[in-house]
Formats: sequence, C-alpha cells, structure tokens
Amino acid sequence: MRRSDRPQGSGRWWRSQRGKWGVGTVIGGSLLAIMIYGSFLGVKNHPPPSTTGPETANAQAQATPTPIPPDVSNISADHQSLLAQAGVPRNEWPDANYVITKESGWQVTVWNHAGSGAYGLCQALPATKLASAGVDWETNPVTQLRWCNKYAHDTYHSWAAAKAWWDRTDCRAPPGASRCYSEHWW
Repeated sequence: MRRSDRPQGSGRWWRSQRGKWGVGTVIGGSLLAIMIYGSFLGVKNHPPPSTTGPETANAQAQATPTPIPPDVSNISADHQSLLAQAGVPRNEWPDANYVITKESGWQVTVWNHAGSGAYGLCQALPATKLASAGVDWETNPVTQLRWCNKYAHDTYHSWAAAKAWWDRTDCRAPPGASRCYSEHWW
C-alpha cells in the first residue's frame, strides 16, 4: 500500500509524537534509576539457585506436606476390600462407607422397604441402572460399587459432596436438621 492510498489521519498523530514520548525513554530511565537505587541498598545480581543436587532435593522433600490418610478404622476389612476392588479412592472411603451404610446397611440384594424400586448397596433407582456396570449387578457388590462410584463422581464430583447432599436431604435426619424430598437421591 502506497502512502497516498492510506486513509486520512491514519497514524499521523502517533508519528508526530515518535521522538517526544518514546516508550524506551520512560522505561529505560526508570530502569536505570531502580538499578542505581538498588546498588545503594546493597542489592546485588545473584545467579538463580540451583534446582539440582542433594540440597534442593532435601528442601523440596521438607517443603512438600505429606497428606494425612483418612481414618478408616470404623470401616470393616471386608468393606475396605470391596471399596478398593471397585476403585473408590482411599481418601473417599469414609464418605462412601457413610452413604452406603445409610442407604442399604451394606446389603447387596436389598430392595427399598418403602417400595420405591430402589435396589442394592446404593439403592439405585431404577435398579436396572446398575446393569451398566456389569451383568452380575444383582449380586456382585464390586459391580454395584463401581456403578455407585461413577455415579457419585459424575453427579456430585466426589463422595464427600454426595454425603453432604445426602445429609441435607435425608428424611431420616433429626427434625429440623435437613429438608426432605420425595424423590430418591440416587
């Protein structure tokens, strides 16, 4: 594009200001002032610290907090084994145990006593939802737990959130402690 083809006023003002307020002038002057002031304060240019070697490894090991494992002492060894086989993360076992204990009492083949059609460890409603986890869904606790784990993560993002929702909506909670909904939580 030739100069004569440009629209009127395109950049003329900026070009006219080129030598007056140069960005390099402002930044360069400020940077120079900071460097001079820093030298009076004793600030020196040091190379960055090494990220290799035993000193760094020890410092990183000390700086990384070790996560505290959840207390699973109230979960029976059989239930811990089932949760592990189903792939439920260990840090979520207490919350999963809480929900399953409240829903079914760890009874694999239990139907909802109120007649809703909910079935199994997690009281899936309808019961046939459990079939997506395996053909042995009616009697295998690991298959049911796999479905429950996927459901808890897909719907609530964690077992802790599923437990919190259960606590807020359970009709069996003490009076005034929660709201009660007619539909089943699973």
